[in-house]
Amino acid sequence: MSLLLPGNIPVAARSLADIERNSEIADIVGYDPADALASKTKAPYDEIIIWARPSLRGYKAVWRAAARMGLVDDADSIDTGSGTVDIDHVFPKSWTNLPGNEVEYVRLFPVWREVNRSAGGGRERLDPYTAGFKPNRMKGGIYFATDLQVRKMLNHPVGSSKDRTEIFKRR
Repeated sequence: MSLLLPGNIPVAARSLADIERNSEIADIVGYDPADALASKTKAPYDEIIIWARPSLRGYKAVWRAAARMGLVDDADSIDTGSGTVDIDHVFPKSWTNLPGNEVEYVRLFPVWREVNRSAGGGRERLDPYTAGFKPNRMKGGIYFATDLQVRKMLNHPVGSSKDRTEIFKRR
């Protein structure tokens, strides 16, 4: 039995205009919107999304600034105290510049370090088109989560580059 992939969890955006078209923008204190911003959606399950430029260094600092503003929970509140939570770019950075995938913003999200590092050290580094992990089609300038990305956000192991098992079936 498979679960159905939700199909409505934003993970990357082609441009600021595409984010604005789908939500209300909020600045993050200390950051230019070209580098990092928050969007307030109408979805009750996904009210605030933190976005950052894929090449920006210091995602954790962006998340902390957003948490100080009350936009998101502080990552330390879900950490076990040993620094086991990363603030991750849910959409792989290695995918952001592939032909046809160019995006200006990736979604940030707290992910258990073990899950994040296993994804980043394996499946995310592969060319998605030759490895069979391609992103979902872009809709209105927004990419929505794949099985790999939903699993990361749920802090569920993502499997290795050789293990292509998916939990969620595409709609």
